[in-house]
Amino acid sequence: MKLAFLIITAIVVAGCQPANPEPTQVTTGVMETVTPQSQTVTVVVDDGLKVATYSATVNNEATALSVLNQIAEKAQLTVLIKKYDFGSLVTSINGQQNSAKRAWIYLVNGKSGEVGADQKAVKPGDTVEWKFIQPIY
Repeated sequence: MKLAFLIITAIVVAGCQPANPEPTQVTTGVMETVTPQSQTVTVVVDDGLKVATYSATVNNEATALSVLNQIAEKAQLTVLIKKYDFGSLVTSINGQQNSAKRAWIYLVNGKSGEVGADQKAVKPGDTVEWKFIQPIY
């Protein structure tokens, strides 16, 4: 009789369990700290002879031009710009002036800019490249 009672109890208990039990999460008491994404962008200046890489801090209003100006101040680079209806155009970096043969263009994450440098927003983790290359017309 005891054996029959144990078998019936085992069947009843087994029938009360879900068919596909959910995994149980165990808390160990160790808290994990989540590090916020870096608030910087990488800025590369390539004048055709020398490539220099810098890091610039960004905020919600950062642009391709603002990060260039930020690193220019730190690295003592001279940046000249000209303002147009479409936005700002960099005309010279450290004496390398735009001409018909070569001009300063910017790329963000490998993609060339389609607006003025002061209007191209950048965000943490982006790479902004400034290259002194032959313009494509």
